Amino acid sequence: MLGFLSACKEGKASSETLENQPGERSIVSIPSTEGMAHIPENRGGAAVETVRPHPCIYGTDATRPALIEKVGNVEWAASVFKRIKDSVEPYVDQHVTDPEWMVSRLQMHWKTKYAKTYVNGSHWSHGDGEAPVPTVRFAGERDWASPYMTPKLEELQPYSDDERGIWARNGEKEGKPWEWAPYRDTGHMVERINAHIIGLAEKSAFLYWYTGEEKYAKFAADVMWPYVEGMYYRSNPITVEDHSKAGIIGLATFEVIHESVTIPLAVAYDYLYDYLIETGRDVKLAQDLFRRWSDRIIEGGGSEGNWNINQARHIVYMGLALEDDEAYADGKGKQFYLRSFTSVTTENQKGLQDVVPEKYDPVDGVWPEAPGYAFSVTDSILRLAQVIYNASGQDVLEMYPIIVPAATVSAQFLFPNGYMVGFGDTYHQVPYNQSMELLLARFRRTGQFDAELQVASILREQMALNGYRRDSVGTLLALTNYVEKIPEGEPEEPLRTRTFYADSLNFLVQRNAQNEDDGLMISLVGTKGSHVQANGMAMELYGKGMVMAPDFGRGPSYWTESHGAFYTRFAAHNTVSVDGISDYNPVHDTVVFDIVGIEPKPGSYDALSEAFSFSDTEFVEPKTDALQRRVLAIVKPSASTGYYVDIFRSRRRDGDDKKHEYIYHNVGQNVQLFGMNGKPLLMKPTEELSSDAGDHKAYNYFTDKRSNDWNRDFIARFSIDLKKGADACMGMWMKGENGRTVFSANSPVARTVSKGSVPRELAELPVPTLIVRQDGEAWNKPFVAVFEPYLKEEGSALRNIQTLEAKAPAGDFVGLKVQTKTDGTQYILNNTDDAAKVAAEGILFMGTYGVIAENEAGVQSFYLGSGRALIKDGEGIDGQGQVVSASLEKVGDTYFYSSDKEIILSIAGRKMTVPAAQRMNVEF
Repeated sequence: MLGFLSACKEGKASSETLENQPGERSIVSIPSTEGMAHIPENRGGAAVETVRPHPCIYGTDATRPALIEKVGNVEWAASVFKRIKDSVEPYVDQHVTDPEWMVSRLQMHWKTKYAKTYVNGSHWSHGDGEAPVPTVRFAGERDWASPYMTPKLEELQPYSDDERGIWARNGEKEGKPWEWAPYRDTGHMVERINAHIIGLAEKSAFLYWYTGEEKYAKFAADVMWPYVEGMYYRSNPITVEDHSKAGIIGLATFEVIHESVTIPLAVAYDYLYDYLIETGRDVKLAQDLFRRWSDRIIEGGGSEGNWNINQARHIVYMGLALEDDEAYADGKGKQFYLRSFTSVTTENQKGLQDVVPEKYDPVDGVWPEAPGYAFSVTDSILRLAQVIYNASGQDVLEMYPIIVPAATVSAQFLFPNGYMVGFGDTYHQVPYNQSMELLLARFRRTGQFDAELQVASILREQMALNGYRRDSVGTLLALTNYVEKIPEGEPEEPLRTRTFYADSLNFLVQRNAQNEDDGLMISLVGTKGSHVQANGMAMELYGKGMVMAPDFGRGPSYWTESHGAFYTRFAAHNTVSVDGISDYNPVHDTVVFDIVGIEPKPGSYDALSEAFSFSDTEFVEPKTDALQRRVLAIVKPSASTGYYVDIFRSRRRDGDDKKHEYIYHNVGQNVQLFGMNGKPLLMKPTEELSSDAGDHKAYNYFTDKRSNDWNRDFIARFSIDLKKGADACMGMWMKGENGRTVFSANSPVARTVSKGSVPRELAELPVPTLIVRQDGEAWNKPFVAVFEPYLKEEGSALRNIQTLEAKAPAGDFVGLKVQTKTDGTQYILNNTDDAAKVAAEGILFMGTYGVIAENEAGVQSFYLGSGRALIKDGEGIDGQGQVVSASLEKVGDTYFYSSDKEIILSIAGRKMTVPAAQRMNVEF
């Protein structure tokens, strides 16, 4: 291997070790090569002969007969095999008569043959020197948000190496014209094209191993080998002028964690190994490239967050393609690189033995990053564990049982439609079905049938909700490693609990009924972990098959202005902003809410009621030192009806309150505001809500802003009109207060919803937004809202909402009387002081949250989520001075109660002392 291309140094490259010439820094120290006229000998000593058989990554020659039988007898496997074969067959057949067509689409320095490639900051700069072969082009830029669209293979110019760039469409210009896209502005286009082409070579190499037909081997080798040689003979990138990104740059991309081409390249090599030798290719060259590439990833990585595992994905695949350690003079072979994943920790790469205990919550297995990142980490670990087992028989997860709940806990993060919550720099996505499939394979191998049922139920749920089909996966990993049949049967415990709290993310879920159409769910998140945002206490609400009130996710990319200015700030979340300036640094600041009260208890399968639940959380907004307290509740009078209650208090602790603004976003085409008489509110254009008015610059992203000084109760209606499917609404009622101003506006698109959590026609629309301003403090004048998702054809189930007035001073009491069209009346009761006695409409309430539900036959249920007493007209629950959680429900002529402590029940003039119990019937 080339000595001057060596990346095998201890630790991370520092600015001192990166010196090359004045104004230049290389990722490794590179002596002058005079245009690479002389090629030094191998570095470290490449393997002279094979020590173990190939292939090994996805299976071995010994597993081939069983795979052939599976493809022949199992319908989904036959379909996946066909998809793989069909995706590459036309190109393989074309290659027989036109062997240059596919090769010429690789993004290479075909004419210039640059031996060196230079990077300036986050953009490719230039190249120089001449290698003996065409070399691989480096990525255009670190930012993926390019205006240019990646051409299809058929649209690419053959052997393109033009100083003007890449011929591509400009997606931001009218008509999307073709033009020369400067290389430095092409985003991830270069590596995306190359990875796609090498991916075809990977599939063709597999087909050669499976069928024995040489045409597949010839296509795969002819395509991959120019890439291997082209990367071998090109230097690691050299930085000029702006060296700030030098530490993390890889061989093909700006971040070592994104070297995605390495995986299909290693797999193709693994399947083609014997053929490459038979046809005179020097496999030592490929092995040294894999070693050099792995060294660079280890050197340039990061030991925190998800980087370790993202780096390991590439290191392990390339490591498995190598021979054993003893085959190399420096001892750096297969086992050496696998240990960097399993057990060896260096400055910039931690092994599992350190990563797992440091990062995974030991109880629930939650990884401390936004969901899209967290569960991708676990998915990668399971994938790497599987391929290591394939190659060596070693079970690297045997010592880490927490990885199983780390994967299956994803079920707790799902809305009733099967999509994951969308907080932080992530989006609504389905769980990693690959994780469940790999766990299923592992449990099948180890004989854990009950565990199989747990993951199988998650897969079947995704099949029912989101059309997951094993026959449409189309990956080699799926075909070669998934079990033939998903077992039938239900697990002993449900997949999810009514409430769930992940401390490592300061994330809370409340749900009632996991029914896609009529289920309700609240997601509430603070700021803790990685890839999270400055969002205060931010909620998402679900209704009628979609995430109606979404979080907004990340911007078009991390380097776009809108990401830092809007998407990661308070204005993009369903929360309360103080004085228009609430903000903090989500990268460095951990700003969490505390749970004051909640029922059901997180993680428990026991609940007081099927109809009611609540959470009471407290938060200090650091920018203004404002104390905030939010009560979120679900009220579900029947299987098909239900609504949310939101009571949000906020005040500065120094008393210098200027304003508090309740911000709420809901997908749809528009929001309309009405007074309680049904007449639309007159909304006038306004220049408020902007940095010019003293607000955070995130407010500048609100458009079509209108306002009305309205201090009375009002109704907001968010309309969702669909071309396909039933039209829906989110109805909102809010209590009025003196000093109120209501605003309607549009926010930028919510980038969480683009993956299917809402109908696609809504995904690119601006999001209707309601902002309610309270002058001064909003603690004694809290934001009190009721939200009801419903279908337009069915109409709202709510008939009337009124505020309950306490007869005596009652602290921070809030009371609502909600009358429905078919389910009677629910009294919603809240206070911040559970010792304060409140009397209103025949009700005695001492607590922080309670509900009384009645119909024509009288009171049907008492729900004391947290408190000391809940009585109406002499009947109800008495906690005997203790704070309890208890319920009393009438079903027909029978009463049932639940309580966490001894209580006194009063019904029809009779009192009874009962012990703590769960769903116990009682006779009066």
